[in-house]
Amino acid sequence: MVIKFYKFVISSSLITILVIVNSSLAHQQGFTTDLIHRDSPLSPLYNSFLSHHERLRNSIQHIQSQVKYAHGEYFMELSVGTPPVSQLGIIGTGSDLIWTQCHPCSQCYKFLPIFDPRKSSAYTVQSCDTRACLALGATQHTCTKDNTYYSYQYDNLLYTAEYFATETITFFKSQDGTLGKSFPNISFGCGNNNDGKFTTDGSGIIGLGGEPLSLVSQLGSSIDGKFSYCLIPLSTKGNYTMSGPGVISTPIIKGDPNTFYYNEGDMIIDAAATMTILPSDMYNDLSSTLGKAIRAKKVNDPTGQLKVCYRTSNNGHDLGVPNVTLHFEGGDLVLMASNTFVEVSSGVMCLAVLARQGQLGASLGNIAQMDFLIGHDIVEGRVSFRPTDCTTVQN
Repeated sequence: MVIKFYKFVISSSLITILVIVNSSLAHQQGFTTDLIHRDSPLSPLYNSFLSHHERLRNSIQHIQSQVKYAHGEYFMELSVGTPPVSQLGIIGTGSDLIWTQCHPCSQCYKFLPIFDPRKSSAYTVQSCDTRACLALGATQHTCTKDNTYYSYQYDNLLYTAEYFATETITFFKSQDGTLGKSFPNISFGCGNNNDGKFTTDGSGIIGLGGEPLSLVSQLGSSIDGKFSYCLIPLSTKGNYTMSGPGVISTPIIKGDPNTFYYNEGDMIIDAAATMTILPSDMYNDLSSTLGKAIRAKKVNDPTGQLKVCYRTSNNGHDLGVPNVTLHFEGGDLVLMASNTFVEVSSGVMCLAVLARQGQLGASLGNIAQMDFLIGHDIVEGRVSFRPTDCTTVQN
């Protein structure tokens, strides 16, 4: 999803974001499931020996790596098949295809369990004349008499391929972790051949983009084409909630294709990336304006990863970081200090923004999204932000 933005404004006072509450959705039934941060104690990747600062450094390194989905920031646990087999997928708001590793595996990553479609009564390989198969595009699928084979590539460095099929997907209830709502006939890639610079971080990728093959698009009328999520700050232990429907909304600018946008003046809302990314000239303007407002000693990042850092003696409260207002078409998004600065080591706070050369490729990372209830409406082409204490959001 993409939001048109025009400029940044630094403000020393809090301005409430302009939002519209869609009350007609409030009483519709949806479902909730948990998003698990890779460094949460609930994650299988959790390393209790790492400090908070070390985990943050790893997250920054992940976004600077060549492949966006090589390291997942957030996972969704769901079950595939009948009987259901638990899978932990990397979520991608900028991706569309749903895929998981499958037996028999000619080349798979060492993340268990691997789904075995031969043991599921609901598994069906799609024929070439299905709408889902055609949605893959001519370059992403091949056909035989009875089967469709898919091939999906990310940034030319990660790919997954083999059967394109349908299955039953079941979500876990966020309240107690038991199996909840099931959805049959979900199109997905059953990857027997997966390669590239992908780690053992997950079973596959769960696309939440705007194209027909994304999870949100396929659930369709079941969630009214809407979903929302609320990300808890990094310092908070626990999990993250995603729910649908019942969201607030403000208009966004749509493009074609619906998933990846790198047009001038556009910004991707990217929950998969830790840091916000801005074109270099806009980054320079922002950091310069912040430097004039912050009355603290500027220091180097001891990790060598971020450029704008300050010495603090009170967890950043003494810096006087002003709010940053993003002017979007349809409303203003106010980012507080906790959305723009992170403590990279004891007594050092750095701007949680990276510069990208040129004018293209701005994205809003998940630090900037924390403590906002963020809603996506892929039918109406809307995204919403509501300031929220995400630790209090009821599942």
